Amino acid sequence: TLQDLAGKRIAIGTSVEPSYITGHFLLEAAGLEFEEVPLGGAAAVKAVAEGVADAALLLGEEPLPELSGVKSRNLHLVPLQAPVAAADVYAPALISHDDYPALLKKGETVESLSTALIVAVFEWPRGSPQGNVTAALADGLYRVLQPNDSQSAGINFTATVPGWQRARVADDILKKRAARLTKPHLATTEN
Repeated sequence: TLQDLAGKRIAIGTSVEPSYITGHFLLEAAGLEFEEVPLGGAAAVKAVAEGVADAALLLGEEPLPELSGVKSRNLHLVPLQAPVAAADVYAPALISHDDYPALLKKGETVESLSTALIVAVFEWPRGSPQGNVTAALADGLYRVLQPNDSQSAGINFTATVPGWQRARVADDILKKRAARLTKPHLATTEN
């Protein structure tokens, strides 16, 4: 369990990696003291396999490439639940055999956490050079991350953050996309 990692060596990445921030936040919220190992990703998994670290905290979209090639039965996934102090920040998620067949038996699941990512921008005036750059950024993000105007890869662009207001340029893009999705499709018949 997570509590079994108290006082252990945990690879949480370097101070510039998202796993570092998440690791400190989660482990401190759980009241766990640990020895920090500044390795992330594949290096963190290798450190655990070689006994340099007792555990690794990995962050990313499933399936993680760092774990996809793992074949060792000596490694296992630790169930991770949000500590009470972080319950409003993380949502529960499940990892299954389909994600990591070498680490989990068929039908087996392990609880994990999902995180949110927020892209925050300054609300520049419409038509200003900075506002145009923000609009181009928002448009590019939507086109790359959700090219078909539909939910994909678990991304919810319409989610709200309490106390925050969506940037006008992002709101405009969402309204245009919603209008395209709700437009009636013309049916044609061949004679």
